[in-house]
Amino acid sequence: MRNHRPYTRWAALTLTILATAAATTLTTTANASSGRTTSLAFAALHGHKHVRLSPTTSTSTATSTSTAPTTTSTSTTTSTSTTTSTTDPPSRVSATSTTDPFAASWDVPLSPDATVAPDSAQLVANLVTQYEDNYGAVHAAGGNYGGYPIVTVPADQPLVPIEASSGCNDFTGETGAEVPIPASAASLVSGSGDSALVVWQPSTDTEWEFWIATDATGTWQACWGGEITHVSTADPGVFPTPYGLSASGIPYLGTMITEADVESGSINHMIALQVELGDCNGFVFPADRSDCGSAPGQVAEGQELRFPASMAMPSGLTPFEQMVFRAIQNYGMIVTDQSGGVQIPCETDADWYAAGNTGTDPITASWGPPGTEAYQALLGMPWSQLQVIEP
Repeated sequence: MRNHRPYTRWAALTLTILATAAATTLTTTANASSGRTTSLAFAALHGHKHVRLSPTTSTSTATSTSTAPTTTSTSTTTSTSTTTSTTDPPSRVSATSTTDPFAASWDVPLSPDATVAPDSAQLVANLVTQYEDNYGAVHAAGGNYGGYPIVTVPADQPLVPIEASSGCNDFTGETGAEVPIPASAASLVSGSGDSALVVWQPSTDTEWEFWIATDATGTWQACWGGEITHVSTADPGVFPTPYGLSASGIPYLGTMITEADVESGSINHMIALQVELGDCNGFVFPADRSDCGSAPGQVAEGQELRFPASMAMPSGLTPFEQMVFRAIQNYGMIVTDQSGGVQIPCETDADWYAAGNTGTDPITASWGPPGTEAYQALLGMPWSQLQVIEP
């Protein structure tokens, strides 16, 4: 069981825009302490700034393309039948992997007696106000709208060059100048939240995460990135300052909701939470840095939240909501980044199709009836009942 101060083990985007007729995929902000250069355009919507990307499109040719969350999905089936891919498909993180990513850190249940922070009620009330004032929902940033790709590579995956993109600081002293990225990963990065890429190599127990990644004629480029070795035993499992994908150093491989999670019927790890731009207050352990300013009364990056251990699950929740509720109650939820709104990062459906699958991806299918959108995926959750855990 994980305790909080003292700790016994580790001591602990895609937002859907409903306000306009043309919805856009949102991305998290750059980590100010990492030296990233932000060149993405900001759009003022209802007095708030949001980083904009083009709407995500699916890479599948066997099913419908992804749609903006203000339109109905064109998928006509929720079947999860599979076919065999013919060319170098990136595999997904397996629910039966012999190496469990972050088993010693993010997969450790909270203690039922974890101490609630004295200002918990205020922090939770302000978090609820964040999503109520910004489109009225906590979004599921993944499935058929946005999300991050995860590429699982074998021991013999060839290394390819990677370098810092023009105008960005060099991160290759941390990741190395060559990384095991398959060529097929390029199709997954295009259109993903933050143009992010997560690479997981179970044989070496190593992961890499990259921000604004591109494949330029055989040489990969990114605006930032990081590497974590000994992933399964990392304690705490965070990227060393200032590297990684998130602004807090908290890895998305260990904290975002994956297709394997949903396929298994249970999310057995802490889950990530991204909060509204400007509405967070510094950072607390286990985050090792932050792009938050000073916003008293708001949660910090690295802040952990949970539903009370004794709380009964509300009735009427969808399968997805049930899994998220149990995960937050048992493992907690941790603030990883600022974004265009309050959202929970999930794996992109592009991974599902790249692995040769047909039909609706498991994450999208778990949201509810066909046509359920990302902003509707968590409408039944009792967010006001959250508790902030003392860091």
